[in-house]
Amino acid sequence: MSFATPVALAALGLIPAIAAFQALRVRKRSKHAVLFTNVRVLEGSVEATVPWARRASAAMFLVALALLAIGAARPRRVLSIPRDRAAVILAMDTSGSMISPDVRPSRGQAATEAALLFIKLVPSTVRIGVVRFATHVQVAAAMSTDRDDARGGVGGWFPNGGSALGDAIDESLRLDPYRRLAPEDRGREPPTVIVVLSDGSNSFSDIDPVAAARKARDQGVPIHAVTIGPPEGERLDNALEVDPPNHKLMQRIAEISGGKYYSAPSSGDLREIYASIATSFFTSEKKQDITVVFVGAALVLLMVGAGLSVFRAGRFP
Repeated sequence: MSFATPVALAALGLIPAIAAFQALRVRKRSKHAVLFTNVRVLEGSVEATVPWARRASAAMFLVALALLAIGAARPRRVLSIPRDRAAVILAMDTSGSMISPDVRPSRGQAATEAALLFIKLVPSTVRIGVVRFATHVQVAAAMSTDRDDARGGVGGWFPNGGSALGDAIDESLRLDPYRRLAPEDRGREPPTVIVVLSDGSNSFSDIDPVAAARKARDQGVPIHAVTIGPPEGERLDNALEVDPPNHKLMQRIAEISGGKYYSAPSSGDLREIYASIATSFFTSEKKQDITVVFVGAALVLLMVGAGLSVFRAGRFP
């Protein structure tokens, strides 16, 4: 459980002070009671009360105050929400740099194997679309629950050309089935997520990747950016130098859009990342405000305590 306004919990410190003050009042009453030497007068002056009832009503009052203090802090609980009707777009970099063997057996082969694992692990009701991008962007598989289409979309390509990362994000957003909904209406629909796998190169885009990430944020579509390749890159045997991955750009894309950033320096890391993202589509976490529970319980205790005090002692505690 968490609190939206935790500073309000400081009010709980007043509860012991109130309890001590009440105990002091009771003790003073007891001292005054012994001044009566005439038993008949004493019997007539003492209220017809039941000690346990007064203590119970006082305890209920203190507990109710504590519950109200907790309620003022706006407590929230975490709920697991099914996401089995979500939509995910896999945006795969197929540019020439994906031929690099710095991720074994190569960046491209590792990407394909990880994507196939992802398709295998996500719930069957999740719609998957595939966008491939190099110098140009191609929709390799339309949004569908057909896993054969998705598998065909992530395979059968050879690294070639430059990289149009920004254009790929923009094209992925066109596949979002809820793109025409107003932001306030998106919360009622299953989520759409883009998973971009790239080394962060952006040499042929008409659209700036950061601008595309802002568009994704405004559309309510987070981008999980997965950067493939070791930080230093690698020089190939044919003297072709592969640029190091652009971690900063990929991280910025994720942050701006509201997604998560991942770094995959090896094929094992890449599979683990894709498996983690895939299993996240089973459930998601949502914080639910439960202030009304604590306030309601406090009101019930106050009413019961007051009723008990009036019934037994003829007055409030």
